[in-house]
Amino acid sequence: MRSIIITMLLLFVLNACSLTSQEYPAEPEYIPSEYEMQHESEYMLETTTLNFVDERVELISLIFRLSGLGTSFLNNFTDYHFLLMQTFDEFRDHPAVVFIYNQGPYFVNSEAFALLAVHLEKQDDGFVLIGNIELSNSEEWALWTSEKAEEFVTLLNDFYSVTNFHAFFQENTEYFQAHTERFIAQVYANVNHEWFAQHGIKRENMHPVIMTSIRYLALGPSVLCTSTGEIIAYAMIPSSLSYNDSWVRWAIIHEYAHSIANPIADSWYAENEEFRRMVHESRISFTHSFITAREYITDALVIWYKSENCDSERERLLNEFVARGYTYMHEVFDMVSEKFR
Repeated sequence: MRSIIITMLLLFVLNACSLTSQEYPAEPEYIPSEYEMQHESEYMLETTTLNFVDERVELISLIFRLSGLGTSFLNNFTDYHFLLMQTFDEFRDHPAVVFIYNQGPYFVNSEAFALLAVHLEKQDDGFVLIGNIELSNSEEWALWTSEKAEEFVTLLNDFYSVTNFHAFFQENTEYFQAHTERFIAQVYANVNHEWFAQHGIKRENMHPVIMTSIRYLALGPSVLCTSTGEIIAYAMIPSSLSYNDSWVRWAIIHEYAHSIANPIADSWYAENEEFRRMVHESRISFTHSFITAREYITDALVIWYKSENCDSERERLLNEFVARGYTYMHEVFDMVSEKFR
């Protein structure tokens, strides 16, 4: 017993040291598995200069973090998080941070930061809104109006300037590239982009994003290009020491699937009385019924993807989701299959 207690104390001390260390970046050397080395493709070999960390996402998530309200932004898990706070903690009272704080915890803990980020475009020394951000809102839950977004972007650009955030972002490029290389080698190279193309999302419109500023949150925002009608899809995944994990693998597929599923779910929920009944009568529920509707369609697509790309038995997957509370997953899956037939 005594030896066990001593071991636990040693582990605690070691973990505490690793959390408070100021060496940056400090991560264990990544050693690829035999499988990864055998399946290394030309695409993977050409990725050493790629960077899947998005400056827009990092900038806005920093402001949300400084508000002190978001549960995904509160804790510091890596040396990068500590560096982030050491560098920018003095800007907690900036008007951009105050603006977000005044929106309240419900807003901060939503996908608002990601939704705005994908509707921004770099122009000169700041950012401008692109597309129509209101099209990405549900009628039941409008996170951003055009006026609200424009007001915040003005404050955002001032924060970007006075903090010199761009220089900070550039200084950490090697750290971001290391995450990107590991992410591609361990998981992203195996994503079947052509499957999504068959369902309306072109490969060139699929953008993976590694979120190094937050933890425990995956998101799938999208932008509707009003000139072409095409959907620009994003799969946003939190950074990790290892991406060779089933949760990461399926989070990517799930978040990309949202870009296909959300418009269908919103339409069916508004117009299809039978679908709306199934959503309301299901044992699983989210904050809003329309979110439950979106998750239904999204997970039906994930089941479809798994059954066609991973040798997974479709009936078993359907039953698993029914057991999780998606009472009518069989019926919803049939509706989704019929739509794309």
